[in-house]
Amino acid sequence: MQNQLDWVDFVLRSLNFIILLSLLVLVLYALIKLISHIRKRKSLRGLHLARMVCKTCGHIGQPDISMRGNLALEILLWLCGIVPGVVYTLWREQNLFEVCSMCRGKSIIPMDSP
Repeated sequence: MQNQLDWVDFVLRSLNFIILLSLLVLVLYALIKLISHIRKRKSLRGLHLARMVCKTCGHIGQPDISMRGNLALEILLWLCGIVPGVVYTLWREQNLFEVCSMCRGKSIIPMDSP
């Protein structure tokens, strides 16, 4: 009987630790995303976005900023551990590119290009 109570106590303590660790990882993830969002907005604030033409759909307008990678994979890596999550998040933040705001295509050119 005492052996079963010890085992149940161990399982409950382990679950408590896992829950607290998951919350810590999620808080760190949120902080890094918030800091990167603030940095991105500061860097784009003074930037004049030129009107672009999409070669795929023909839309004329300002492009959207997108990033490579997958958000679901990023969250999964954060849940697996802090180091893989940080590395993948930093890689995604460094790989920004412009896409068409209508079709999300990557083949956009400046309006004044020949």
